Parts: sequence; structure tokens; C-alpha cells
Amino acid sequence: KTKYVVTNRDTILREAVNRLLASAVTRADLSQPAGFDNRMPGLGLVIVGETGVGKSIALKRLFDKHPVLQGYDNPTSDSPLISLAAPSPCTSKQLARAILMATGYRIERDLPDHRLWEMALNRFAEMKKFVLHIDELQHVTHNVSAKDQQQMADTLKNVMFSRRISLILSGVPTLIDFVQFDPQLFRRLSIMRFDGLTPKDHPNIRMMLENFAAIADLKPSFGERAALSDFLARLCHAGLEAFGYVIVLT
Repeated sequence: KTKYVVTNRDTILREAVNRLLASAVTRADLSQPAGFDNRMPGLGLVIVGETGVGKSIALKRLFDKHPVLQGYDNPTSDSPLISLAAPSPCTSKQLARAILMATGYRIERDLPDHRLWEMALNRFAEMKKFVLHIDELQHVTHNVSAKDQQQMADTLKNVMFSRRISLILSGVPTLIDFVQFDPQLFRRLSIMRFDGLTPKDHPNIRMMLENFAAIADLKPSFGERAALSDFLARLCHAGLEAFGYVIVLT
């Protein structure tokens, strides 16, 4: 269970995050030295895919191994990243509370949402954090009114523009509808899809099976080529065409 199956999408994800980080430290005023207060407005990366495709695990592995981001799970570290999962269900106010708590700040009072967001963003500045990852963002954007969607979009724009915080947002594909809701927000975001499995992914599935079998000191016997093809198709179907679920079944 501790093994991770590396695929080409890990390379694509790492490159996308590296582009985000490069933008996050670009100087706004080229006549002044680089520094926390001399940075361009933040950009955003949105990773979408059905439940079980492996978004959260891929991001966690990247964060754990990335030389700039590692240590993110300790808010007092030098990592510029704060990562959290949106609670379910979740309002803008509850999300702001969750962000504050992820920075290590304890909240004892019931405060209005605008005050909580102000405290959370001030906390980011005090701690010199400039990358925010929110997993399961659909918990905030599902089944809410257009007014609430606009409020959330305005909040995220403020996070990127005024506070120069870069965003990594992850969740199910309905997140795309939300990020396209506001053209100004959409222009600041790049979208990466973790798609479901297709027959072209079968070589990766076979490699995964053989590697896990080797770890367990087993040798798989697939029989004829047609039998192997049929087995891989059945395994993917049983795993809802989701790479993560297929690994769990294996």
C-alpha cells in the first residue's frame, strides 16, 4: 500500500506546478530586488477528475517530494504551501475557517466570513506563504446559488490579485462549470484533467499488476494475449475506469 505507480501524468502535473511556482516568484517591479513583497499576482491550476482517479494521491506525492514545497504539512516550515481539503458540506465561511486552522491558527470565536477571510489572508502574509491548495473544492460550489458562486469567485480573485497567492484547486469535473462562471477567474486558471482509463492505458495497468505481484513475490500468468486483453478490460471496468480504484482492486 505504500507503493506509488508513476505514470506520464505525474510528469505533466509536476511541469504544471513548476510553471505556477515560476510565475509566483516573478518580480512585479524589475527595478527592485526579488522578494516576498515584489511578486506578480497569483495564477491558478485546476486539477479535475472523477472520484478515484488518483488526483489527491498524485498531488500529495508531488508536494512531499518537491524541493520547494516539501514540508508543507508543517505550517511552521519554510514551505510556501498550505494544503487542505474543503469540509463537506462547506460554505465560504467554513472554508475560511479551515484555511486558518491549516495554518495552525486556533479559532475560538464565531466571526463573519469576510473577517475570517481577512484573518486567513493576513496569516498567509505573516507566514510568507504564497501557494494555497484546496482539495474537494466542489464541496463549496455544488448546489449553491449564482450569487454564492459569484461571491466565491470574487474571493478567489482577491486571493490571487490582491494577495498574490497562487491557487491549486482539485475536485470532480463539475469544478470546470464553476471556474468558467466568471471570465476574469477563468483567465487566471489552467485546467488539467485526470481522465478515466481507456484501452491505450492497458500497458500501464499491466505494468502496475506485474510490479505489485513482484512486491508480493508472485508471478502473474495471463495466458493468451486475448485473455490478457479481456482481463485488463474487466479490471478497468470493475474499477469504474479510475486508475486509483483499479490499484485498490489489484
